[in-house]
Amino acid sequence: MPRQKRSLLTKSAIVVLLLVFVLVAGYLMHAQYSINLAKEFIPIPTDASNLSAFYLGIGQSRTIYVAFDFTSGSEDNLLAGLCGDRFTDIDSQTNPFQHTKPEWWMPNWWLPPQSPEIYLGGECYDRTMYQVLIDQTDEATSTAYIMVSL
Repeated sequence: MPRQKRSLLTKSAIVVLLLVFVLVAGYLMHAQYSINLAKEFIPIPTDASNLSAFYLGIGQSRTIYVAFDFTSGSEDNLLAGLCGDRFTDIDSQTNPFQHTKPEWWMPNWWLPPQSPEIYLGGECYDRTMYQVLIDQTDEATSTAYIMVSL
């Protein structure tokens, strides 16, 4: 009888470990897919660090949330790369995320500042909609928060 119990416990432990492995593998695959999509739709600067991306695609609503740090002073190049000549639509007085409420499914790194001291922000369109906030509060590095609606 004790041998049967041990066998059942062993099988249960193996099933639980396999489930954990599948969940971790799925999470890592989704994370890599999100970063690849971000690199495809956003001209991420070569000096970017702390790159984080999250892809959410349900039906017709497909959105990529991206955040990264980069060297201050190259904001214009980033905006020009996003929208070409239409980056003038980005207004330095409008924070596109000031009314955004964090949803339960959003990653914790996706919390753009509601009222940063110095920033560039707004929206632009280039076959897709880009909402951009570049937090320039730190003099050495800027942080870009970009939401791409595909």
